[in-house]
Amino acid sequence: VLFRSLGAEIVQPGRVDGGQPGADRVGKLHSYEPISYSSNNVIDAALAELDGSIAVDNRTPTDGYGAPTSDTSEPVTVGLGVQKYGRTTRFTKGTVTGINASVNVGYDGGTARFVDQIIVEGNGKGRNRAFIQGGDSGSLMVSNENNPVGLLFAGSSSVAVANPIGPVMEFVKSKIGSGAVIGVGP
Repeated sequence: VLFRSLGAEIVQPGRVDGGQPGADRVGKLHSYEPISYSSNNVIDAALAELDGSIAVDNRTPTDGYGAPTSDTSEPVTVGLGVQKYGRTTRFTKGTVTGINASVNVGYDGGTARFVDQIIVEGNGKGRNRAFIQGGDSGSLMVSNENNPVGLLFAGSSSVAVANPIGPVMEFVKSKIGSGAVIGVGP
């Protein structure tokens, strides 16, 4: 999480994409899972409280996968086909190549260890192989049936790392209530 104070302004597009504080405000930081640099982490997630006038649509743009279902894909297995829509790479498809992985992720505050993570390789070729790139963090990863699988948060040119959807949903439900859902099926 780049912003660490509850109530911090959220802008869309993001500041790195030219979003302007005040003019492009869509909400404020509601809660986040603190990153530990001395013990294991399972999720890197934050929630925004949207301003009342913001319309919410859980579908991806027309060149994406559509709307996620409200059924999660658990347990995740190696070989599972997945897809996501992100800010930088837009719509990409990939394959789960690892589960229950432990990875070290560098942050401004140091290196944090994440356990029980999902590893994904993109299905593209050559330079288009990446499943995610910078700016795609926070993208929902779904199965080819649009069932939520994980929350993408780290990666390289060859692999992506996702938090498993179960712990992400437990975090969301603990912050906003048990009625929280990811999406509504078609």
